[in-house]
Amino acid sequence: MAMISSHKCHLCKLSAMVLCLLFDLVINSISEFKEFSDSPQTSHRVKRVHYFLTGLQAICQTSTFLCLFLLLCDTFPFQIGLLGALSKRFSIVLWLHLIYFGMTCLVSGLRLVRFSFS
Repeated sequence: MAMISSHKCHLCKLSAMVLCLLFDLVINSISEFKEFSDSPQTSHRVKRVHYFLTGLQAICQTSTFLCLFLLLCDTFPFQIGLLGALSKRFSIVLWLHLIYFGMTCLVSGLRLVRFSFS
């Protein structure tokens, strides 16, 4: 059995991360521009769809963070234990991801509260 080259493995992780980000973008677009109906049956169905999309978005962003972590694990500084140097170099990326996740949770929470009162 032939081993997968590290270049192909890196490309797979990067592709998975990009696909997760694109899926997150699609979920944001659908959630923000979904039209609402006045009928109670449709309103209940729309609420369920938004709860489902919020859960999918959280899973998608967690998967993106895991892909990023796996990409960092393949770097030379991580493999030899220079975590301080690696964290200095990639701290902005990690902080931006955490801020984005927090903002997504805030916006999704506000969106779901708005649905529960409508």
